Amino acid sequence: MRSIQEIFAGVGLGAAVGILVGMSTAPVVAIVVSSLVALVATFFGLSSQTTEGTKVLRIASFGLACPMAVFIGLGARSHGWLTPSIQHQIADWTNAGYSPAEARSFVAFRELGLIPEGQKTAEPQQPLGIRGDLPSETRQAECDHLLTSRFASGADRIYAMRKEGGAWKALANSLGDLDRSRQNAVVDAAYGLACQ
Repeated sequence: MRSIQEIFAGVGLGAAVGILVGMSTAPVVAIVVSSLVALVATFFGLSSQTTEGTKVLRIASFGLACPMAVFIGLGARSHGWLTPSIQHQIADWTNAGYSPAEARSFVAFRELGLIPEGQKTAEPQQPLGIRGDLPSETRQAECDHLLTSRFASGADRIYAMRKEGGAWKALANSLGDLDRSRQNAVVDAAYGLACQ
């Protein structure tokens, strides 16, 4: 009976960690998951009431359940298993007062990026440094590259921002009319918002 409890404990923890990792795209999950793994390690190793055999069962069941749950989470996220169906989305738009043709065009835009005929779109505004097309390691590399302590002066940091490109370059180019102390204050505030 005790071994079944250990297996269920390991599978439950492995499934929880795996689903969290698989379904998330946010970098904050790395922090949460590392905390969960620390908790799991405590759960696995410090229990004085368990024998080596039951610890092995718990660890093995966690090790098997976690990767399977990661794959399930990735599948759910990438295939939209938890999102409403196309028909349901169209019904929501028509219930909101739009015609069926408008509803279909809104859903096509949302799901496929197809711009409705006769409509124009603008590039969505995103916070500095937060770009969904880059993995979190790339964003972190940009932030590490622009860390204040790496530069002898604010001017050097602004030059590096121009070289970094993208939103950083746009920000650096917009600072020309400000005095040096205000430029540094704006750069520090933008860096704080994007990287911390």
